[in-house]
Amino acid sequence: MYAADPARLEAALTALLGPEFEVSVAGRAPAGDDGPGAAHRREHRLGRAALRRVADRLGERVDTDRLVLPHPRMTLTHSAGVAVAVGARTSTGIGVDLEAVRPVNPGIARLFLTSAERARLGAAPPHVLLRLWTVKEAVFKADTGNAGRILADYELCRPAAWSGHATRGGSRFRYRTVELPGHLVSVAVHEERTA
Repeated sequence: MYAADPARLEAALTALLGPEFEVSVAGRAPAGDDGPGAAHRREHRLGRAALRRVADRLGERVDTDRLVLPHPRMTLTHSAGVAVAVGARTSTGIGVDLEAVRPVNPGIARLFLTSAERARLGAAPPHVLLRLWTVKEAVFKADTGNAGRILADYELCRPAAWSGHATRGGSRFRYRTVELPGHLVSVAVHEERTA
């Protein structure tokens, strides 16, 4: 499984995303700290370390501990002890979401899919809902103007597709989802203003 080998996950994502992107993956940090919130602090440190490597590769001289997200060229996600940072050489917004494959409650669809998306999908199986969650999260993160927004504000043009476009108002986003052993990963880029 890739989670046990961050280098393999990083190589797979780099190959899938291509030269436009820089990818850094950090795996489980040693436990050590077992107090309240310890797991969250470990994932935070993993994420910021991965983000620092991406910033360095992009030639960005920023303090990633203070970097505010969403950022036009860098994004971050973590799940189940794995952190993934992605950077774009040129971008007006980029987002990534990583989720460990797991069962999900079909009732969550109403929390992040629009009524039109739910109607097009019908009774979507749980693995489809998890994939769509990663897409919506990545698109949300790619929108540098996402303050006050919710995931259902973004409309997927073809929700059944593993790659495609989403819109919010006059903004358009391109996304792609890949399934790797044990994980779903979606990356989204803000493309243009449509109006």
